Amino acid sequence: VENLPPAILPGKAIGHLRKLLGKAQAEVTVTISHSAAEFRFAETEIRTAVVEGEYPNYQRVIPPEQDAPIQCARDALMEPAGAVAGILNIEGDKLKFRKLVVEMKADQEHEISGRDSGGACAQEPFGAEYSGGPVSFAINHEVARGVLGVFGESAKLSLSIADPGAPLLVMSDKDPDLAAVIMPMKV
Repeated sequence: VENLPPAILPGKAIGHLRKLLGKAQAEVTVTISHSAAEFRFAETEIRTAVVEGEYPNYQRVIPPEQDAPIQCARDALMEPAGAVAGILNIEGDKLKFRKLVVEMKADQEHEISGRDSGGACAQEPFGAEYSGGPVSFAINHEVARGVLGVFGESAKLSLSIADPGAPLLVMSDKDPDLAAVIMPMKV
């Protein structure tokens, strides 16, 4: 799209557009003014209000890639994380999140562990390539599962973290334009 002015559209309108445009075989004409956006294709015309304000500079919150990122297959991280989270809080008390601690050590076996409020604990090793110094960081299981689920099943992930309190940058070899950020929890 050339000369498209910046605009924020409502989430519901975006959802409808994604569904309809996924099936459309026609060229789309887009018109955006200060108060509305219009999309025309084939026999379809969609109009929506434009949300007032400017989109925040999202690039400010994306941390830089580190020199020694963690390299691993998506499933090699998701499966042990799911196994540890499944053992924690199995009786379903009011604990609303499951904190997973990831421990990375250069040229050694890496581990995901967790402990629940009832005293149960679990740990699982996982395979990854990592050459930096020892680092431990904690992530919310639900957030990690949601973020990692965005990447393809056979994706090789690159995870960069500067220190245990810094955001975790997740990128994939399958889609270089896709970057995800996971905010850590206190270890």
